[in-house]
Amino acid sequence: MKINGIINNFIRYNNPSKQKTIKTNNNKNSKELINFTRNKIPVYVIDKNGDYKRYNSETEAAAAIGVTMNSVSSVLSYKSIKTKGFSIEKATKLEKKNKDGSITLDTNKIKEIAKNINDSIYVVDKKGNYKKFSSRKEAMEAIGCSYGAITHILRGNYGAKTIKGYSVIEARELETKDKKGNITVNKEKIKELIKNLNKGYYTIAPDGKYQKYSSQVELAQSFGVNQSLVCQVLNGRIKTLKGYRIIRASDIETFDKNNNLIIDNKKLNKILKITYKG
Repeated sequence: MKINGIINNFIRYNNPSKQKTIKTNNNKNSKELINFTRNKIPVYVIDKNGDYKRYNSETEAAAAIGVTMNSVSSVLSYKSIKTKGFSIEKATKLEKKNKDGSITLDTNKIKEIAKNINDSIYVVDKKGNYKKFSSRKEAMEAIGCSYGAITHILRGNYGAKTIKGYSVIEARELETKDKKGNITVNKEKIKELIKNLNKGYYTIAPDGKYQKYSSQVELAQSFGVNQSLVCQVLNGRIKTLKGYRIIRASDIETFDKNNNLIIDNKKLNKILKITYKG
């Protein structure tokens, strides 16, 4: 390997005045340059418990955990969360050089990275029953849906909240751990997920009487109108439908002492005031 030529290429590549004229026709030299660069970048390998170790290069880290260089690059470029249960971050992202020359490590960032490694999720049904799965793939197989469908819910893409009558949530958002390491599930968050699962719509009359419908289609048919009009009321483009206000069930329902879904009278009265007395 012609190390002098590689170093010259590396210097030219990082020279702003010459970047536009660089040509990489020699695939061999390009690969050598990439490998040379990787061998000069210190990285940290972090596990789900927050334990970490510093390596002098990507190559060294890849060899230590038994993965390919492509796997390491995928994590460093944030295309993947982890590889073989480990996350990897460049030392420059975690280290800060002090005036006296010493280095301070950002342990808070390491903790956040460790949290993201654990991709365990909970699947919750309409009755509030829940089960923890060690991975999205495991939950996907249990529900019978695609990996992408679960990802959309977790990220909130396209307003997705449920799939096949279930809701999913990352374990780190639902669990809290005490000093002894005991894990507690946040029951209030479970209740919020149940609301999303119990879909439906309420029509509210000026006198406060209300009726629940299981879907927009059912509601529209009951009023003898097109479903698009129901959507317009829900989106605020029209205030009422034939004198009735339409509200999503999740916006007006609450839980009683026995964890049964009921109408929140305070919210109902507020809606009545805004709609008919405003």
